[in-house]
Amino acid sequence: MLIHKYRTMRSLKICYWGPTMSGKTFTITAVKVMKSLEDPKGVFDFVTVADQQTGRTVFFDQAVFGFGSKPETDEYLFKIHVFTTAGQRRLRETRKVVLQGIHGLVIVIDADLDNWEENIWSLRELKELKGEDILNKKIPFTIFVNKQDLPWGKKISQRHVQQLFDSAGVSDLFPNLEDHIFHGSCQQAKTDLQQILQNTPRDILLDKNGHFKREHRPSSFNPLMKSLESIVKNVIKKQFSAQ
Repeated sequence: MLIHKYRTMRSLKICYWGPTMSGKTFTITAVKVMKSLEDPKGVFDFVTVADQQTGRTVFFDQAVFGFGSKPETDEYLFKIHVFTTAGQRRLRETRKVVLQGIHGLVIVIDADLDNWEENIWSLRELKELKGEDILNKKIPFTIFVNKQDLPWGKKISQRHVQQLFDSAGVSDLFPNLEDHIFHGSCQQAKTDLQQILQNTPRDILLDKNGHFKREHRPSSFNPLMKSLESIVKNVIKKQFSAQ
């Protein structure tokens, strides 16, 4: 039924939101790398706009992925435009532009406890800019808590996330947090993938089409991939039910 409903490719916009240096760019880069290995035709575009001296995003990053393969074709039902917002406080106006027309949110939390206040500031601004739409369930969301490679006692654990949202005064927007949270580490995913690529023969890693076999995907990649895949599926369901 879904295939008949969408005979042409539909475009959806997903935004990664979070404080500066929380790993938004790193996250979508890791997703792009894995999708390029597993399904290279499903990666349509990848652009970063960063300051050359600091490496920080100064406007946005964008990745475009295919989602939902059409049976017996190389085409996709959906084109997913994934944007990140610049996290630096001075770039509020660019964040407002990037947020326009979004269908879903991936909220990236910096698990470094030293950046607790930066997370709070970022969540408060999100409430200010999109709080009403989130409260009215117009924008589905997932939460990715990055940097779980940090040692215990120096990172935001699962029990800290609710405390963080309470402290930011945004808990009313995000009920049932536990159902939406993914914990992971972009750095760990990168390290694990490098080790597999370096230590495993290509004829074992690749299928007959030269694609990376999903069975060899490092488990550390799963939270990164699922935090995006989950929100895309929710957005598609929402779009489908609205037709």
